[in-house]
Amino acid sequence: MKQEFIIPFRPDSVNSHWQRGRGNIVFVSKKGKEFRDNVKWFMLSKKIKKYTGDIEVSIQLFFKSKRDLDVDNYFKSILDSLNGILWIDDKQIQKISAVKNIGTSKKDYFIITVMEYKKS
Repeated sequence: MKQEFIIPFRPDSVNSHWQRGRGNIVFVSKKGKEFRDNVKWFMLSKKIKKYTGDIEVSIQLFFKSKRDLDVDNYFKSILDSLNGILWIDDKQIQKISAVKNIGTSKKDYFIITVMEYKKS
């Protein structure tokens, strides 16, 4: 089964999703928590089948800015925000692909497509 969701939030970069505290303790930043909460509540308003086995994920990122961004910096915040919602844990992901689109719209958003992973 394949599921696709258009999520109307700009994912935060791994650089702003995590924060380092005293003693070099790393934790989710305020911005990261806000992104996770927004995604969680948005997704819980949808009909979702939670995957329990191996999965394949495709992410399409859309940024209104024309500034060139590192596509891989956005994976962690997106994938972690969907743990326990769309899948049990992102360790289930066996294959991932992404496309970055810059200067494309009036609003930042991303599309995530998930399907059961079939070994080839």
